[in-house]
Amino acid sequence: MAIGQRLRDLLDEDPDLAAGLERSLVQARQVAEQGLKDELLAALPWPQSVAEYIDYIDDFARWVPRESDSPAWRAQAPQHRYAQEVSDRLSHFFWIIDQKTDDRDTSVAYGSDTFREWVTDFARDWGSFLDTPESFGPDVLKSFVDNAPEYHVGDSMIDGKPNAPSGWMTFNQFFARELNGGLRPVAEPGDNRSISSPADCMFQHRYGIDDASNIPATTIKGTHKYGNIETLLTGSEYAAKFAGGTFAHYMLPTNAYHRFHLPVSGVVKESFVTHGQAFMQVELSDHGLKGQDNAETGFEFFQTRGVVVIDTAESPDGDIGTVAVVCVGMQNVASVTLTCTPGKHMAKGDEFGYFTFGGSDIVLLFQQGVEVDVDTAEETRLVGVPVARCR
Repeated sequence: MAIGQRLRDLLDEDPDLAAGLERSLVQARQVAEQGLKDELLAALPWPQSVAEYIDYIDDFARWVPRESDSPAWRAQAPQHRYAQEVSDRLSHFFWIIDQKTDDRDTSVAYGSDTFREWVTDFARDWGSFLDTPESFGPDVLKSFVDNAPEYHVGDSMIDGKPNAPSGWMTFNQFFARELNGGLRPVAEPGDNRSISSPADCMFQHRYGIDDASNIPATTIKGTHKYGNIETLLTGSEYAAKFAGGTFAHYMLPTNAYHRFHLPVSGVVKESFVTHGQAFMQVELSDHGLKGQDNAETGFEFFQTRGVVVIDTAESPDGDIGTVAVVCVGMQNVASVTLTCTPGKHMAKGDEFGYFTFGGSDIVLLFQQGVEVDVDTAEETRLVGVPVARCR
């Protein structure tokens, strides 16, 4: 059954949900008219009824991500241009269903379990489409090369062609593309005290983990609190081993290189994916749509995430205890694929998986007794550069 028809059936069975959705759609447009820049307002669709929303969903479920030089996404000065169409359309998807339209501190999106499940189904449906040849072609590639220099597509091309032997056959193959060799050297490869950046990412937060495995909690929907590391590591035999340790959180923008690499050398003890929901909170800021930080919303604790646990005890590069890397999918799709094998020794900088379409987060966890000096600078860090030092 088509994803739009599944929603139509769901809303037919729940008139209150349908009414709440329509209120959110109407309010989203009203708020946007007051604060969104005119060009962006005109470029985005604004369904105002259930019927219009289902039409929007049917179209968006087969939208092929691309960047354009439309005035909505073009700065006045070319040197200040930043490709934003893909990110804006993803944020807009959540913005129009996340309006609080009554006295409760919730929205139709977060107030209905069945609607949240449908959103996750939509993400999977769209993700499946982005794994098909219909989702990519020369025109899509050209849109990123010509209009989105910050995607650095040239770093994955040789003589103007994709570095993959068969080319990129689907959008997700393009999104998770490999880099040409030598572009991400690992600093201090023989020293585990120097923690290597696991991704092309930006620092977000550093927290101490208390003895009950908690970091500062975030309340969702007014009632549910998220901030427990054992919850984040659900399914791991090592979930309780980070009590009293350190939590460091990093964010990958949509345009980043989306493969991830080990921050230390050691034996891989666990490698698994926990499937969760697809969601993001969005705010209107500086006349644009901005997705909120996962660590502030708490969504990283129940979205799809890959967990890799590394034991450095017998590593020739140094023992800093057990280290966990949690790769969190964000936004609409952002599935996580892990390629490492438990029981095998891997070196710092070795690739261990990748994200497909969507923004993403990475969390590093260290055990109690390891002093971790985290670099909190705001600039983007590339794979392989030091992001912390352990003592």
